[in-house]
Amino acid sequence: MYPARGRRAGRGNFLFDGLFDPKESFPRFLHLKKAGNIVLYILSNTVVTLLSAVEFLLLVRAVLSWVAPDSDHPVSNAVFTVTDWILAPMRALLDKTGWFQNSMIDMSYLLTILVLWGISSLFLFL
Repeated sequence: MYPARGRRAGRGNFLFDGLFDPKESFPRFLHLKKAGNIVLYILSNTVVTLLSAVEFLLLVRAVLSWVAPDSDHPVSNAVFTVTDWILAPMRALLDKTGWFQNSMIDMSYLLTILVLWGISSLFLFL
């Protein structure tokens, strides 16, 4: 009889080989059995959640700047206050380098969100 394609001879389905170790009571891919790994997992997920919240606030700020740019509403003031600290370095960098000076769109929002996405993707792979 010919061996089935995609299988190793006599080993069963190669996709599931090695996932379950008979010496352990749970699958090997659940690597969170040590306390240090659990703490790292919780910290990385907390950082990713905080970065996602900042990204959301940046999007809210962008929409507020289009809809009501000179509003004195307390919510818009709070959003502007919370997001100023993260936009200031990117705006300073863009002003210093001279990039996007003639652009009608404030590119600091987009570039800041891209940097935050990169940082959060690094924390997802810890």
